[in-house]
Amino acid sequence: MNCLSIMKNGLVLAILLAVGGCSLVSISPYDSSADKAITKLHKQTAEFFAESTKADEPGCGYSHHLPFYQNSKVSMSSLCNGQASLATV
Repeated sequence: MNCLSIMKNGLVLAILLAVGGCSLVSISPYDSSADKAITKLHKQTAEFFAESTKADEPGCGYSHHLPFYQNSKVSMSSLCNGQASLATV
């Protein structure tokens, strides 16, 4: 083997070791407060749909359920903002 071939093999080995030694985290770390907020929102949504499907009420339009929609929007907004702040860290 000539000197150039040995240098190429050494360079390839060094690159492989450097790349192989890097750690890649493709998901964010566990966030218990986000988990609790998501679980709470899921429970509220499930209760809302269970309640709205069992009763055939008159006046069951959008405005009748406005507080649920507003609370859900606020919950989703806070979850998104929290996740966005974690992404910039």
